[in-house]
Amino acid sequence: MVVVRGLLAAILFAAIPFVAVHSLSQEPLREAPQIQQAQANDDQGTEYWPAIYGYKLKVTDTLGALASVAAGIIGALGAALAVYLTLTIQRKDETKKIRTAIITEIAQLARFQLEQLATCQAIYEGRLPIPRNDLPIFMQTPPPTLYLAAAERISRVHRPTLVIAFYIGLVETEKVVNVIVKAPSSKHVLGPGDVQGLGVLLMSQCFLARQILSDAPIPTGKEEALVTQMRTEIIRRLDEQISKSKDVFPTTEEYEQKTVI
Repeated sequence: MVVVRGLLAAILFAAIPFVAVHSLSQEPLREAPQIQQAQANDDQGTEYWPAIYGYKLKVTDTLGALASVAAGIIGALGAALAVYLTLTIQRKDETKKIRTAIITEIAQLARFQLEQLATCQAIYEGRLPIPRNDLPIFMQTPPPTLYLAAAERISRVHRPTLVIAFYIGLVETEKVVNVIVKAPSSKHVLGPGDVQGLGVLLMSQCFLARQILSDAPIPTGKEEALVTQMRTEIIRRLDEQISKSKDVFPTTEEYEQKTVI
């Protein structure tokens, strides 16, 4: 809208010279015979366009006015193109920054998810006795911040469907932990049946993070080497933990079939 208004304003300002020349250079054709004769003598050697509605314009003046109008239009179009290119470059740069920030946040959150999965596996195998009320301490995850800030532009990030599923999984994990803690049970210490569903969910979360990070674009520049090293290490740890958990926990489909009512 701003570009269109600027274009119209430029055209109007460019047309001012033409209007001025039109007003000053035109002369009434019908005048007293003495004045017409004097003007005829003065106008010898001067080129005029054919009279239009009783007025005649000089060729040089009208061509100059038209040149001014054309220059104004070209200038306005150039300004509009410059604004368009600037906005396009700015949007690409903004998209790149958002994408990099979201992927970095997922990489950091995935570290908590894989550690929580390892904890669930240890509980499930009986290697780590944890009181039921202490489970939230072991399952704490920092709340996401970048995702909330970029929620309206999430479609611009890398693999947006998987990204949304990952962040929703964080909320679901917290709810499952609360259900486990508040569920009526005579056992003070958590057992395999208490954390099986949580383990399946965390394994799914780790798999989502693995898919997002595996082919995410790496920003170029000073941070390229650091980001590459960080993602490589996290992907390695995710692969290692997922491989261990596959032998312990069922898949999501198997767990849903098993617990269907």
